[in-house]
Amino acid sequence: MTVFHVDRFRGQIVKAAEVYGSSRFWHEILFTDTHSENIWRAMLYFGCNRAPGLSQEISGFLYHPDSRVRAYTCFALAQLKGDEYVRSIRHLTFDPSPRVRVHARFAYQALTGDRFAVEHSETHGAQETLRVLISEDSGMVQEQIAEGIQSLNVSMKLASSYEETIQVARDWLPDLIITDNQKWGDNTNGLRMVAEVSRNPELMEIVLFMLTADPIEAAFLWHGGDYHILKGAYCLPALGYHLSNYLKGPIKEIVFQKRPPDPSRLN
Repeated sequence: MTVFHVDRFRGQIVKAAEVYGSSRFWHEILFTDTHSENIWRAMLYFGCNRAPGLSQEISGFLYHPDSRVRAYTCFALAQLKGDEYVRSIRHLTFDPSPRVRVHARFAYQALTGDRFAVEHSETHGAQETLRVLISEDSGMVQEQIAEGIQSLNVSMKLASSYEETIQVARDWLPDLIITDNQKWGDNTNGLRMVAEVSRNPELMEIVLFMLTADPIEAAFLWHGGDYHILKGAYCLPALGYHLSNYLKGPIKEIVFQKRPPDPSRLN
């Protein structure tokens, strides 16, 4: 499962980034590149590389129009110990994008040492049923996933191929897609679909989960995915748990379970 602070995972992301260029290359992107895909990858790289002294330079991207940029800027600031941006990160727990809210909550927790009492969060599903598209070539697995998440107040549609997934996504505009990687003998089917969705202006706000037997977590995230889960004995309970994190709506109030943060850190 996706755990951003694990050294093994961070190392894989850093290696993927350095195929394109050095740390200097990614630093220059912040000032010379207007393509949001390159900017959010730079944020993911800086967070995994934990390069010191960049907090001020990257903090300006917290309100970028691309949700992946905002999300990974929260992640990077948490990894870089950007305590002075706690207030801005807290504001992003109200962001309309679920991927931003998730990263903002995790970043806030990492920077303050306090946890949100999530039972006091207003869930998005309390107001509307969210749309989930299941992209899987096995009918049996489709049914298992559908049964595993039906308690989350979601409406579902099914697709069994790359082409069908893209077509249904365009017609239905789901809030979230759960996809396998290999479909019908194509070993990169899921990755290609994730890359297309994340680059399409009409589809890029869709949250992307991958449930697969392939250990391709870093590649999945590098192509624009949000959360990777390996298929196995406990994958469906894990899917339901992590899916619920992404379906939570904006925090209505913050409950400090340990101690309130030092006011000097909320500038």
